[in-house]
Amino acid sequence: MSKVAIYIRLSKEDEHKINKENDSESIINQKNMLVSYAYEKKWEIYKIYSDEDYSGSDIARPAFNEMLKDAETGKFQILLCKSLSRFARDVATVETYIHDRFIEWGIRFIAPADYADSGQKGSRKNIQINSLVNQWYLEDMSENIKSVLRHKKQQGQYLSAVPPYGYKKDPENKYRLVKDENVQCVVEKIFEMALSEHSLSSILRYLNNSYICPPTVYRKTGQVTYEGNIKHTQWGNSSLSQLLNNPIYAGNLVLNVWGTKTYKSKYSTKKPKEEWIIHENMQESYVGLIEFEKIRSIRKNRNSFITNKNNKLPNPYKGLIYCGVCGGKLTLTVENSKAKGLYYRCMAPIEGRSDCKGVRISQKWISEILTSEIKRLINEYLEYGANYSLDKSDKKDTLKSIKAEIQSLRTQLHSLQTGLSESFLEKVDEKISQEEYDIIRNSLMNRISGIKDAIKDKENRILNIKQAQEESKNMESFINENKDFDVLSREIIISFISRIVVNERNSKKKFDYNVVFEYKV
Repeated sequence: MSKVAIYIRLSKEDEHKINKENDSESIINQKNMLVSYAYEKKWEIYKIYSDEDYSGSDIARPAFNEMLKDAETGKFQILLCKSLSRFARDVATVETYIHDRFIEWGIRFIAPADYADSGQKGSRKNIQINSLVNQWYLEDMSENIKSVLRHKKQQGQYLSAVPPYGYKKDPENKYRLVKDENVQCVVEKIFEMALSEHSLSSILRYLNNSYICPPTVYRKTGQVTYEGNIKHTQWGNSSLSQLLNNPIYAGNLVLNVWGTKTYKSKYSTKKPKEEWIIHENMQESYVGLIEFEKIRSIRKNRNSFITNKNNKLPNPYKGLIYCGVCGGKLTLTVENSKAKGLYYRCMAPIEGRSDCKGVRISQKWISEILTSEIKRLINEYLEYGANYSLDKSDKKDTLKSIKAEIQSLRTQLHSLQTGLSESFLEKVDEKISQEEYDIIRNSLMNRISGIKDAIKDKENRILNIKQAQEESKNMESFINENKDFDVLSREIIISFISRIVVNERNSKKKFDYNVVFEYKV
């Protein structure tokens, strides 16, 4: 007697659910239908696999993957699904398993509702057509959802589940933001201090010394403050910087900033600025737009100097130097003890942000070491020529080969477009049916779209290579102008160095620092 596995799935979009403890009516119907079908065929049911609240495009379904593992090890010979869409809604998954691995594993796939049976001759075409239709359904649904969401964003509706710190959703309109009276005074104090030109460290000290819960803790617990020094509940640079840079606090709503490239993607990427949707004066602000821009200007102008007793001291490594223990940026400080001078130090212990004990390094020592390093780089650059690079990466893709690839893709594109035209003429001459033409057309259009994307990617690679060549020429010119430099300026530093990481000292020796320089060239 053949052993059969039954796979049933209920997607997030399916309706008529009962509750979280019980199967939905749809799951019960699928189960009853498939169990009856197996009994009629006198097959032994090995196991019933069930996934609820999972899309057919999601291959990370737990029961689905358990079933595939059992199929590979030969625990059953037949897989029974109500329809092909219950198994998967995308062509790639269907092709990979039903037409490839299942054949290798000796698994027969049957979907009674679609009259699909991989054990019958000629069934492959039927399965492929159904899988194409199912994928089109997903693509259409994705586009429809995106269209609806974009329309709502254009109307100024706030759609995110979690409002920014200092705001809550209006009880009378869940798509509108109003001030959160629980933490309103905290946000007002932050902007008041920022306008008074308090540093980020100073504001962080105030928040943490006042035992004010950071946004993540407030969202989870609803507590504005906490008692005692509880670990991992302090404000940090990132959360405070995001708040001070978010135009929502000036009354403006910026939407459609992030999104996925396709319905299959699980990761969001930042969209081009021209696709952002901006609404002004959409909610009550914490700060005026002029004051908001003033705060940004104040923070930006801190880049190259620090103020000490009305004197401006050079800060050439601002934004470049980090703590290797906690990852925070190091702050330039003036030491008035025996070791007088300028030092970069991690402020985590003072601000109570983490368990980091704080690294500390002399600006003079960094400059001495970096001067030597940059002079070495310049000498090597001049010796090996403009193609010298520290990462020694072997770039095999030359402009000539990429252009040849583009030409090949354009030839394929022309062939597909010709095939599309010919299939249309065949439909007009009634050599093929409308249904057959629609299948051919959609298949060709998908391939045409893929090739156009590939051409665009390769054209972008050509632009990147040309840009790199231009940057190389600029670097060569810059090096020739500064090869005999005496003073290590910020311009020279940022031309060669992208990041400096200061780790804990190797020993207690005065200059035994563990520093890593990350280079641009």
